[in-house]
Amino acid sequence: MLAAPDASVRALGVDTASAKRLRFLTRMAGARDLGLAAGTLAASGRGRRTWLLVGAGVDAADAIAITVALRDGQVRGLAARATVAIAASAVAAGIVGAISGWRRQ
Repeated sequence: MLAAPDASVRALGVDTASAKRLRFLTRMAGARDLGLAAGTLAASGRGRRTWLLVGAGVDAADAIAITVALRDGQVRGLAARATVAIAASAVAAGIVGAISGWRRQ
């Protein structure tokens, strides 16, 4: 998303002109994900659980947003559906990671 924002959006079935207009939002989303990953890796204990749950919440919002965009015809195709599945999987992984960390302490 940071390195190739146009390609990231085009993969969702968005036309080239719209992808170029969305470039700044795509980069913002990439920066957000990078920040969440860095915070999660740098944290420990309860702090890491918090980061995992925040990341799961953000991934849930992403899954919902892409699902709505699919419904409304703003994005299309297998890549958009796969993005929803990947985001939903990330939600589950974040919650499982937070719970398993909780049990260890």
